[in-house]
Amino acid sequence: MRPTALVVFAPVTRLLGALIQAPGPTQLWLAIFAIWTISLSGLVGMPGVFQSLRLKSLLNSKETQINQIQGDVKRLQQEVLGLEKNKVIQKREIRRVLGYAAQDELIFDFTPQGLE
Repeated sequence: MRPTALVVFAPVTRLLGALIQAPGPTQLWLAIFAIWTISLSGLVGMPGVFQSLRLKSLLNSKETQINQIQGDVKRLQQEVLGLEKNKVIQKREIRRVLGYAAQDELIFDFTPQGLE
């Protein structure tokens, strides 16, 4: 059996009713204490709610960044394995990085005459 809103909020409504009907020093201090407690809880005030939303969006962006970096790591690990094991890939990278040419390759130089 689920409690209704009336049952759940009955103590709160009795307390508020007592505060409104008979304002005395005790009720005034209780009201101040209640407002102070609610403001410190962060449920109603700006710092708690806005900071929670900001931190959730920051968490989502960091998780996206982690997923991208993990994808890059997997791609680089596969490239490393290819460079370690495959001779064709090794030769291609040597030619690309060091500027070497294979025996059957032609190299065309398109630099202008005055810039040599």
